Amino acid sequence: MRKLQSVGLALAGPLANLALFAVAFAVIKVGLGTGTWEYSGAEWSIDRLVVPSAAEAGALEAISRLASITLILNLVLFLFNLLPLPPLDGSSVLAGLFGPGRRLRELLLDSPMGGFGGLILAWIVFPTLFRPVWSVVVAALYGGL
Repeated sequence: MRKLQSVGLALAGPLANLALFAVAFAVIKVGLGTGTWEYSGAEWSIDRLVVPSAAEAGALEAISRLASITLILNLVLFLFNLLPLPPLDGSSVLAGLFGPGRRLRELLLDSPMGGFGGLILAWIVFPTLFRPVWSVVVAALYGGL
């Protein structure tokens, strides 16, 4: 039972990121579906996944930027924190579910450079994980655009 509690605790942060991502995704998708926003096209950036359809749309511009940043930031945090490398949450999940993973995590965290090495490795590996996930998100967000 204690192992499942530690797994649940380790998953709390990533699941909160996933929930915020889902809310932002829904807001953007509804805005696209209702014609409030449109695909930003070549002007795409982290804070401009969509742009208001109307020329004078100050509040809609702010909401679209907030939703864009919230979507991307929480997707990045969700995926990054689930990598099974110490000190990230994914290593705690793995350690809670898999005995040998627990021993490896403890060895790495006991090492002076173990946690730092895990972050460096995560930084190197992350783009390989993020690109295909981002492609799926973009396809789901924009549909047939």
